[in-house]
Amino acid sequence: METTCKCGRIWRLTDHKFIVRDPGAIICKCGQTLQRWRGSLTWSAELVNGLPEDEGNPTPCTYE
Repeated sequence: METTCKCGRIWRLTDHKFIVRDPGAIICKCGQTLQRWRGSLTWSAELVNGLPEDEGNPTPCTYE
């Protein structure tokens, strides 16, 4: 699934199903929450189209 953040970055989000429950979130560098979860379905993010300031920065998002 692709999603566009309010800052203009385009992300590809992929879901992963696990047996254990693990709450978390993916947060863009600008601070917007891209995806939040509370169960056994978790997510990972891949930057598809970034901003000029992302050059050389391997992960312009954080995980909670």
